[in-house]
Amino acid sequence: MNIRRLAWLGLLPLLGGCSESVDLSLNLVNPCDRAVLGQIGCQYVQVVVSSLDPQDPLYPGNPDYGPLRTTCQAGSGSCQINAEDLLGPARVVDVRCLQADQTTVVGRATSGSLLFATQSGGVAGLTLNLMMGPINGLVNTTALEQGDKLGDCSAMQQSGGRYGHASAVLEDGRVLITGGIRRLGPSVEEILKTAEIFDPATGEHRLLTRSDGTPVLMQSPSGRAFHTATLLRDGRVLLAGGIGMMTEGTSEVKKALQHSEIFDPRTESFTGTAVMGTGRAHHSATMLATGEVLVAGGAAYVSGQVGSYYNTALVYDPVSNTWPEAKRNLPMSTARAFHRAEALDSSTYGGKVIVIGGENETGPVNTIDIYNPQTGAFLGAIACGSGGQPGPCMSKSRSRFCAVRLKDGRIAVAGGITEKGGQPDITMEVYNPVPPQGSSLPGRFESLSSMSVARESPTCSLLETGNILIAGGLTAGGPTSVVDIVQVFPDSLNALAGPENLNPPRWQHTANVLRNGWVFISGGLASQDPSSAAITQSVLFVPPPSF
Repeated sequence: MNIRRLAWLGLLPLLGGCSESVDLSLNLVNPCDRAVLGQIGCQYVQVVVSSLDPQDPLYPGNPDYGPLRTTCQAGSGSCQINAEDLLGPARVVDVRCLQADQTTVVGRATSGSLLFATQSGGVAGLTLNLMMGPINGLVNTTALEQGDKLGDCSAMQQSGGRYGHASAVLEDGRVLITGGIRRLGPSVEEILKTAEIFDPATGEHRLLTRSDGTPVLMQSPSGRAFHTATLLRDGRVLLAGGIGMMTEGTSEVKKALQHSEIFDPRTESFTGTAVMGTGRAHHSATMLATGEVLVAGGAAYVSGQVGSYYNTALVYDPVSNTWPEAKRNLPMSTARAFHRAEALDSSTYGGKVIVIGGENETGPVNTIDIYNPQTGAFLGAIACGSGGQPGPCMSKSRSRFCAVRLKDGRIAVAGGITEKGGQPDITMEVYNPVPPQGSSLPGRFESLSSMSVARESPTCSLLETGNILIAGGLTAGGPTSVVDIVQVFPDSLNALAGPENLNPPRWQHTANVLRNGWVFISGGLASQDPSSAAITQSVLFVPPPSF
């Protein structure tokens, strides 16, 4: 069956003992016309109702109850589900395609938290648009193409794709994509001022526009690329730093930006903030337990290229919408850019931020810096080890890698480059905040293992199973299409090449974990050729269920 939408209808009894019924409509959406059920061998459909609230009886792992499952034949077109089962805090519907054994999951479609249409007698009905895809596979979203005739996957007209952009998942589950660079021709580029929204409920992109149809522009008049986008507690998004095109003499060159701005999803508009004081790009931005944002390191541009590196950090205060003077120029142990930063668990480690690796004028580094939000300062230079015991330095210097915090609180790092002008690296390792017994050092690196291919600038995403998705990146031969699924064990990492590769390959893309656990991959470049355009097609990775 090769169809765009498949509607599953079920009758639900109303709440309060009423004899009436309401309709549940599950639209299994495939916006690029891939086969929804037939191609992935779907014999049965299982509707699983769970909750994101640990106090809810349907929360996965609840020893007394747990998620509810209803299984139907795929060809029947309907399933019976009680309305009471859908009403509860943060209830989620997961539609799973099963093989003939009614056990093996070959595809799935997952909702976010449920919203109901109501009438005077109670719940009037519920309609869910659910994106269906094969397990461990990739699903195309709408293409962002320009032209008189849009492709089959296109739902909007927009100029070409973007790379070097920043993206963030909003509170309502949509994805904000901002700025980046567009290729106009051989070695001719434009730094973008526009933004767009991806809606997982429809699989479609939408360029942000005003009522007259003109694009909504960011506050930065020079555009913004290689910046950061951080979701704040109140639902707004902080865009900080990056590069823009500025006049230098008679030429337009790339310069690091010292200003930041705020995106408000309620008005879909941008407003400025106080300047950071120093222009920086290729930095990190980390949400603190206080709701503030730590911006660490980064690089300044000279004559359109990276020219110097920062050994300082600063903090953004969303309440005052400023970068307080007392929290600017916080010294780190070394200058670094193209690094990664992750916050540790606030209840166990006080929300400390680990700033890992990166590069400076001498090349990649293997050290870390630790920011303590309780003191508002970094710990200073940290020794790499003592007495032959492993310490909090990576086994090798590493820049332009990816990192992700695991479910057990450790931090995995993968790939990158390990020496100035060097080739991409194939290894992975893990930072454990628990030091070796008898050591006073703040943690240690361990579990050195390998990916299926060496790569720099890949993306790392934590799946709901606790495993890691590593996608794309740059190999010695150019951008790679390889997707690795890394199994995480207490004492090792095991990388397995995924069953489906990116098409086309890509690097300088972004990856975001959606509210339903899927991974959204957007933009990037498919080639190192300076005339190659940025990728217009976004994709979704469909993870296996964790329960």
